[in-house]
Amino acid sequence: MGVELAFSNALSEVTLVLFTTLGPASALAYLIMLVPLFGDNLAPELRHKIRKYLWVPLVACMFGLIASATHLGNPGNALYVLSRVGASPLSNEVFAAGFFLAACAIFWLLGFSLREDRRFEKVAIVIIAVLGVVFIARVAFAYNVETIVTWHTPVVPVAIATSAFVAGPLFAACVLRAVGYREGAQHLYRALGVLTVVAGVAWLALQVAYGFVLSSSSNALMPASALVPQYWPTFAVAVVLVVVGEAMGAWPLVRGHEAPIKRLVFSTAMFFLAIFLMRFAFYMAHMTVGVAL
Repeated sequence: MGVELAFSNALSEVTLVLFTTLGPASALAYLIMLVPLFGDNLAPELRHKIRKYLWVPLVACMFGLIASATHLGNPGNALYVLSRVGASPLSNEVFAAGFFLAACAIFWLLGFSLREDRRFEKVAIVIIAVLGVVFIARVAFAYNVETIVTWHTPVVPVAIATSAFVAGPLFAACVLRAVGYREGAQHLYRALGVLTVVAGVAWLALQVAYGFVLSSSSNALMPASALVPQYWPTFAVAVVLVVVGEAMGAWPLVRGHEAPIKRLVFSTAMFFLAIFLMRFAFYMAHMTVGVAL
């Protein structure tokens, strides 16, 4: 009974699972794509092309946010959510997302302008970077709820934030490679590969830590581990996905090789799938301090 109810609960929250899978990683990918734009050595044509292709991570992030909006049930509830900014972690998350995505969209639209102001561009990049960090942090801490025993742990926000660094760097590498960013880019690609490998190991370690959180948590009805009896098999699948993604996409970048873009796309998809699976398990583990699941 507990497992069925937990699965049903997670299935009803699948849009939030999608948002927390896509949102942080896509936001980080957008920020990474701004790195070459901040410098002064890009050819004008390549600069314009990178700015135009910012729509890829922007759309991915917006898709996650729009999908999560269905969780509100009634569009009118959005006004109530915004009225709780400063008092509710969920409201803070939505508010930060709105500001960040609005700034990203405006910057992308300005990329079609024929006029170029490098000082404005650099200031805008710094502002967007700050908003992006705030957005990722707000998403991470939106689920550290005191009344949910399986969520009220430092492991949760750290794991969500770390997931952005698992898929985000390779996502950015895919788009940058697609636009032809190669000359002088080897150091950036190598850094993205290293970041992906380190983040992947750290994120998997955090999933292990969360598994032990589940084994030591309970309420008046049952232990939390009873809600997600398949947690460790799911984790094993995630390990395989991350290892395959790192071997095929991240490790060639670390070694300074030019991995084919199809391989980078495949690896990025593996990372997103691994994150999605563990986020689904996280929502299955929803357990309040009272007698309700």
